[in-house]
Amino acid sequence: MSYLRSPFYVWADDHTTHIWAREQPEWYAEYVEDCDFPAGVGLPNEVFDALCLMRVAEIDAGRNRRRQERRAIEKYGGNFGSAALYRRVGITPPWDLDERSEETTRA
Repeated sequence: MSYLRSPFYVWADDHTTHIWAREQPEWYAEYVEDCDFPAGVGLPNEVFDALCLMRVAEIDAGRNRRRQERRAIEKYGGNFGSAALYRRVGITPPWDLDERSEETTRA
Protein backbone atom coordinates (compact mmCIF):
# COMPACT_ATOMS: atom_id res chain seq x y z
CA MET A 1 0.00 0.00 0.00
CA SER A 2 1.44 3.37 -0.95
CA TYR A 3 1.32 6.36 1.37
CA LEU A 4 2.87 8.90 -1.00
CA ARG A 5 3.13 8.95 -4.78
CA SER A 6 5.14 11.87 -6.03
CA PRO A 7 8.85 12.51 -6.33
CA PHE A 8 8.92 10.46 -3.12
CA TYR A 9 7.30 7.06 -3.12
CA VAL A 10 6.51 5.57 0.28
CA TRP A 11 4.88 2.20 0.75
CA ALA A 12 4.74 -0.49 3.40
CA ASP A 13 4.44 -4.24 3.54
CA ASP A 14 3.94 -6.42 6.62
CA HIS A 15 7.43 -5.74 7.99
CA THR A 16 9.03 -2.76 6.25
CA THR A 17 8.26 0.83 5.23
CA HIS A 18 10.07 1.73 2.01
CA ILE A 19 11.01 5.31 1.12
CA TRP A 20 12.29 6.02 -2.40
CA ALA A 21 13.11 9.18 -4.31
CA ARG A 22 12.04 8.91 -7.96
CA GLU A 23 13.73 12.14 -8.96
CA GLN A 24 16.90 13.93 -8.00
CA PRO A 25 16.03 17.19 -6.29
CA GLU A 26 18.90 19.57 -5.67
CA TRP A 27 19.47 18.37 -2.10
CA TYR A 28 19.63 14.74 -3.26
CA ALA A 29 22.72 15.34 -5.37
CA GLU A 30 24.45 16.92 -2.38
CA TYR A 31 24.23 13.72 -0.37
CA VAL A 32 24.59 11.07 -3.07
CA GLU A 33 27.43 12.15 -5.34
CA ASP A 34 27.80 10.49 -8.74
CA CYS A 35 24.46 8.74 -8.36
CA ASP A 36 22.25 8.96 -11.43
CA PHE A 37 19.44 6.64 -10.34
CA PRO A 38 16.70 6.81 -7.73
CA ALA A 39 17.61 5.53 -4.31
CA GLY A 40 15.76 4.52 -1.20
CA VAL A 41 15.73 2.76 2.09
CA GLY A 42 13.56 0.23 3.88
CA LEU A 43 12.97 0.73 7.59
CA PRO A 44 11.43 -1.85 9.91
CA ASN A 45 7.84 -0.77 10.55
CA GLU A 46 8.39 -0.42 14.29
CA VAL A 47 11.28 2.01 13.65
CA PHE A 48 9.27 4.02 11.12
CA ASP A 49 6.25 4.07 13.45
CA ALA A 50 8.38 5.40 16.33
CA LEU A 51 9.82 8.09 14.04
CA CYS A 52 6.33 9.11 12.88
CA LEU A 53 4.98 9.28 16.43
CA MET A 54 7.90 11.44 17.55
CA ARG A 55 7.41 13.75 14.56
CA VAL A 56 3.65 14.02 15.19
CA ALA A 57 4.38 14.90 18.83
CA GLU A 58 6.73 17.68 17.63
CA ILE A 59 4.11 18.97 15.21
CA ASP A 60 1.39 18.85 17.88
CA ALA A 61 3.64 20.84 20.22
CA GLY A 62 4.22 23.50 17.57
CA ARG A 63 1.97 26.20 16.20
CA ASN A 64 1.74 25.00 12.60
CA ARG A 65 -0.18 21.75 13.01
CA ARG A 66 -3.38 22.87 11.24
CA ARG A 67 -1.42 24.36 8.34
CA GLN A 68 0.66 21.18 7.99
CA GLU A 69 -2.47 19.01 8.09
CA ARG A 70 -4.14 21.09 5.35
CA ARG A 71 -1.00 21.03 3.22
CA ALA A 72 -0.71 17.24 3.59
CA ILE A 73 -4.34 16.77 2.54
CA GLU A 74 -4.00 19.16 -0.41
CA LYS A 75 -0.79 17.56 -1.64
CA TYR A 76 -1.28 13.89 -0.77
CA GLY A 77 -5.02 13.42 -0.18
CA GLY A 78 -6.18 10.27 -1.93
CA ASN A 79 -3.14 8.25 -0.99
CA PHE A 80 -3.37 5.39 1.48
CA GLY A 81 -3.46 6.69 5.04
CA SER A 82 -4.94 10.05 4.12
CA ALA A 83 -8.41 8.90 5.22
CA ALA A 84 -7.19 8.90 8.83
CA LEU A 85 -5.83 12.42 8.38
CA TYR A 86 -9.08 13.65 6.80
CA ARG A 87 -11.01 12.26 9.77
CA ARG A 88 -8.53 13.68 12.30
CA VAL A 89 -9.26 17.20 11.04
CA GLY A 90 -13.01 16.55 10.88
CA ILE A 91 -13.41 16.17 7.10
CA THR A 92 -15.19 13.26 5.41
CA PRO A 93 -12.82 11.76 2.80
CA PRO A 94 -14.08 12.53 -0.72
CA TRP A 95 -14.32 8.84 -1.65
CA ASP A 96 -16.69 8.25 1.31
CA LEU A 97 -18.95 10.94 -0.14
CA ASP A 98 -18.75 9.24 -3.56
CA GLU A 99 -19.74 5.87 -2.04
CA ARG A 100 -22.67 7.45 -0.19
CA SER A 101 -23.96 9.13 -3.34
CA GLU A 102 -23.68 5.80 -5.24
CA GLU A 103 -25.70 4.07 -2.50
CA THR A 104 -28.33 6.81 -2.64
CA THR A 105 -28.48 6.54 -6.44
CA ARG A 106 -28.95 2.75 -6.26
CA ALA A 107 -31.70 3.00 -3.59
